[in-house]
Amino acid sequence: MTAGDAHRRRRRPGLSIAMGNASHEVQRAARRVTASNEEEGFANAVEQFIL
Repeated sequence: MTAGDAHRRRRRPGLSIAMGNASHEVQRAARRVTASNEEEGFANAVEQFIL
Protein backbone atom coordinates (compact mmCIF):
# COMPACT_ATOMS: atom_id res chain seq x y z
CA MET A 1 0.00 0.00 0.00
CA THR A 2 1.14 3.51 -0.75
CA ALA A 3 -0.65 6.57 0.59
CA GLY A 4 0.34 10.17 0.08
CA ASP A 5 -0.11 13.48 -1.64
CA ALA A 6 2.96 13.58 -3.89
CA HIS A 7 3.66 11.86 -7.21
CA ARG A 8 6.38 9.23 -6.91
CA ARG A 9 8.05 7.58 -9.88
CA ARG A 10 8.46 4.16 -8.32
CA ARG A 11 7.11 0.74 -8.95
CA ARG A 12 3.33 0.84 -8.61
CA PRO A 13 2.09 -0.81 -5.40
CA GLY A 14 -0.87 -3.16 -5.22
CA LEU A 15 -2.97 -0.42 -3.63
CA SER A 16 -2.27 3.28 -4.09
CA ILE A 17 -4.30 5.81 -2.13
CA ALA A 18 -4.13 9.53 -2.79
CA MET A 19 -4.88 12.01 -0.06
CA GLY A 20 -7.81 14.33 -0.72
CA ASN A 21 -5.47 17.33 -0.82
CA ALA A 22 -3.24 15.76 -3.48
CA SER A 23 -3.04 17.25 -6.95
CA HIS A 24 -5.54 16.07 -9.55
CA GLU A 25 -2.72 14.27 -11.35
CA VAL A 26 -1.88 12.26 -8.24
CA GLN A 27 -5.54 11.51 -7.55
CA ARG A 28 -6.04 10.26 -11.13
CA ALA A 29 -2.98 7.99 -10.84
CA ALA A 30 -4.12 6.43 -7.55
CA ARG A 31 -6.47 3.49 -7.31
CA ARG A 32 -8.37 5.15 -4.43
CA VAL A 33 -8.73 8.65 -2.97
CA THR A 34 -9.30 9.33 0.73
CA ALA A 35 -9.93 12.47 2.77
CA SER A 36 -7.25 15.14 3.15
CA ASN A 37 -4.53 14.92 5.76
CA GLU A 38 -6.37 17.59 7.78
CA GLU A 39 -9.45 15.33 7.81
CA GLU A 40 -7.54 12.23 9.04
CA GLY A 41 -7.41 10.76 5.55
CA PHE A 42 -4.58 8.36 6.29
CA ALA A 43 -6.36 6.92 9.34
CA ASN A 44 -9.56 6.60 7.30
CA ALA A 45 -7.70 4.78 4.52
CA VAL A 46 -6.16 2.32 6.97
CA GLU A 47 -9.54 1.62 8.54
CA GLN A 48 -11.31 1.26 5.20
CA PHE A 49 -8.75 -0.61 3.11
CA ILE A 50 -6.44 -2.41 5.56
CA LEU A 51 -8.31 -3.41 8.72
